[in-house]
Amino acid sequence: MPNNGVIKDEDFTRWEAWLNSSGIVKGNLTPSKYYTNDFNDLAKQPAASATASSGTTKG
Repeated sequence: MPNNGVIKDEDFTRWEAWLNSSGIVKGNLTPSKYYTNDFNDLAKQPAASATASSGTTKG
């Protein structure tokens, strides 16, 4: 999984104009109000290590 599934502000701000025009968000968008990475254990480890520890194998 790219970036260990870490959610970033850019994941929300790229949709800011649409969110405002559709009425889903009123005023300025505060991305951190809508997400957290606190419960993502993969976010706390480097990407290579997370891939190695995923336990998936081909075969």
